[in-house]
Amino acid sequence: MNFERMERKNTLFSLLCTILLSLDEIFAASPVITNLPSTVSVGESETADRSIFFLSTSDADGDPVSCSVQSSTPASAPFRTLQDTILQKTGVYTDNATFNFATTATYLLTIRCTDGTNNVDGVLTVNVIDNDLLDITNLPATETRDASTTGASVTIFTCTHSDALSHTTITYSMMSIPASSSFTISTAGVVTTTQALNLETNSQILLYITVTDSFISLTEVLTVQLTNVNNIPHFSNLPNTVSVSESVASGYVFYTLTPTDLDAGATLSYTMDVQPATHAGYISLNTLTNQVSLVTGFNYEDVNYFNLSFTITDGLASNTETLNVIIVNAHEGCYFHQAIYYVTTVEGAAGSNSLNPGFVIQDYDGTTTWTLEFLPGNNSERFSIANTGLISFAVDYNIDNSAMASTVILTVKCVDTTGQTGTTKVQITIGMLMTILLCLGRRRTLSLLISTLLPGRCLDHLTLRMQIMMQQLMVDRPVLGLRQLPLLLRTMPLGPIAESISKLLLSDP
Repeated sequence: MNFERMERKNTLFSLLCTILLSLDEIFAASPVITNLPSTVSVGESETADRSIFFLSTSDADGDPVSCSVQSSTPASAPFRTLQDTILQKTGVYTDNATFNFATTATYLLTIRCTDGTNNVDGVLTVNVIDNDLLDITNLPATETRDASTTGASVTIFTCTHSDALSHTTITYSMMSIPASSSFTISTAGVVTTTQALNLETNSQILLYITVTDSFISLTEVLTVQLTNVNNIPHFSNLPNTVSVSESVASGYVFYTLTPTDLDAGATLSYTMDVQPATHAGYISLNTLTNQVSLVTGFNYEDVNYFNLSFTITDGLASNTETLNVIIVNAHEGCYFHQAIYYVTTVEGAAGSNSLNPGFVIQDYDGTTTWTLEFLPGNNSERFSIANTGLISFAVDYNIDNSAMASTVILTVKCVDTTGQTGTTKVQITIGMLMTILLCLGRRRTLSLLISTLLPGRCLDHLTLRMQIMMQQLMVDRPVLGLRQLPLLLRTMPLGPIAESISKLLLSDP
């Protein structure tokens, strides 16, 4: 039973693969011959194997394309295709040709190009010119020159040709492989330099020279071999990619370039381009030491990637290479929004008087969990702090007779999940409210209560206007004034003890 199931699965899998392959063939792009149909001419007296036409092809899928003569009219025409590996094109060539204008003045060649899946055909018409023959008699050839001494406008080669019918117009054109701007050819076939050859960086250039009499065109190659060619300077340690932590300090050298030039005594100079350009000022290049350094601190949250392009030149040739800089996110400490916070309370027992300074804490890494603690010093052992930010007494706190400080400034530290920290200050002012009430009696004036409860250093918790109004109220209408005390106390950060103190005052006969 299991065997039958496996067989069915294998059959379905094979069928699916067949369908997918079929779909791939159906939707695969066909190659394109971009310069057919076309017409060329050949001399009746031509016997050499010559290129008469180069095919231009493309394939939308990027598949390699090959071409051949599929058929001809008349049959067995003396032509073939060959792949030119330098030009990376397929050429149509004569093949042991013996032309007879009287019997065959025109050949129709069906050229088929394929990408291995799809085919495309095009027609090349070849006309035979009666008794004609065009030839560059001194090509192919090789010309050797000293690049260090050959200047501009120097003639390095002159083409000669034969033309059986003595056409009045014979013209030349040229292309170079690899591409070079160092040479030009006149319509008369004179090849000259366009610049001093010490600016040329290629030791060998193939000049494809084409001659035409307006009917027949043929192409031959002049190979230019250069000696003492200027070597292109470069950086031996580029291209490259490096990673740099965002935590490195300004001035940090994170890469040193290694320039190289095989020409002894070459004077080199350098430039740098920084992308993104908006952050170009973050990085500098010391052109004396070739050191790449940080000008201002990296910030991963702002930009996390740089592309640096370095250009090196010896005055004759230049080269540009890249360094990719990846900024690595470093753990960053939590931080408080204020440098100092203020709270006011009254003396009390351990664990009492829960104070909320209103800490606002954030973390660049997005962490939302941290622990809080006091740094040692300045009575910090007498207070405790929860991770919620609430502060309370760790001991029974009593400031009578200066037993304990009435004002302390403590350092609060936050610790995030990565161990990074941040600090702030909190000033805690402690009043003697309970002692004052017990010692002075419950019907003393509010003015005395305020002046004792709120010493000058913490009067910022009540405006002067409020104090004057409440004192006057107590003189004119003391009962009403006492009833306003809960409202007054609620304006102060005294916590839940405010209401109980108010009730205590109001309960006195």
